Amino acid sequence: MIVSLILAICITGSALPEDSLGNGETLYREAMALESQNPPDSAGALLLYNQSAQAGYVPAMRYLGYLLYEGKATPRDATQGIEWLKKAADKGDAASWENLGWIYRHGSETERSDILALEAFNRGAQAGRPHSAFELAQMAERGEGAEADTLAAIRYYELALRGGVKEADNALADLTDWRIARLGPDSSLSLAKKYFYGKAPIAGTSILSRLLSWEEILPPAFRAQVKTIMAQALSLGRGVRYDPEQSISLYYQAAAEGDPSAQFVVSELLESYPDALDTLIDNYAADSAEKENQKSSSYWRDLASKSGITNAEEAERRLQSL
Repeated sequence: MIVSLILAICITGSALPEDSLGNGETLYREAMALESQNPPDSAGALLLYNQSAQAGYVPAMRYLGYLLYEGKATPRDATQGIEWLKKAADKGDAASWENLGWIYRHGSETERSDILALEAFNRGAQAGRPHSAFELAQMAERGEGAEADTLAAIRYYELALRGGVKEADNALADLTDWRIARLGPDSSLSLAKKYFYGKAPIAGTSILSRLLSWEEILPPAFRAQVKTIMAQALSLGRGVRYDPEQSISLYYQAAAEGDPSAQFVVSELLESYPDALDTLIDNYAADSAEKENQKSSSYWRDLASKSGITNAEEAERRLQSL
């Protein structure tokens, strides 16, 4: 009987006397202590969360909204849960705006509203919530709540990435063809570098792979640089599956086509493994004299130094330059 009464008070959100509420933060911490003890006192914690929320403590409002909406430690009451989240959001709580956005976009049929989801996620994103930015990106890409806007989607995906939402990397990779068609090769390579050496290696290598599919029409120096960065990605397993054999092949091709960073890498490879490129060189080099030259580490090191690359740091800096 006592437990039923406590739950009824919490669910209805009935106001308690002002002098019984105490300090909202103190009540909230006491509720967390009851919830974390073994065994947890869920009923007692719920009562204190309710008191703290009614006292105006925002974290309690948000958490009580979550408990009621999900039916955690209390019978589910989605309507009351949403109301508490709204109250917290109205006090400027960005996490509550994000929670509301999720409900309006992914909740039940009667809860969904693209317009309300857009508003809620916008509030969350403006307050620095990266998952709100990711949701906005998906909505902009799919035309939910407004006309589809791929450029806006990209901006929001990049914002989400900066906040640590790794799923945005795959989403940006899916837009590779759209970006390249509008940017052209030079700008696409700059974007690939930005992504690969930043927080979106999957998107970066996706652009590089598409550029490599145009290999026959790209200028040799440009093509060689694309191959060098892709070789680096394969050697690290960054953005693509780790593949050392393919990496070595691309490094060699890029070096033979004149990329100085690749030439330096090949020189170092041959210093450690003198016969590592024998098969590749025998298949690609034009004549016996050239084959003999290319099997020498000093041959590649001299070529790299003529372009100003004499150490690994400079080779990396040249690759990453935009």
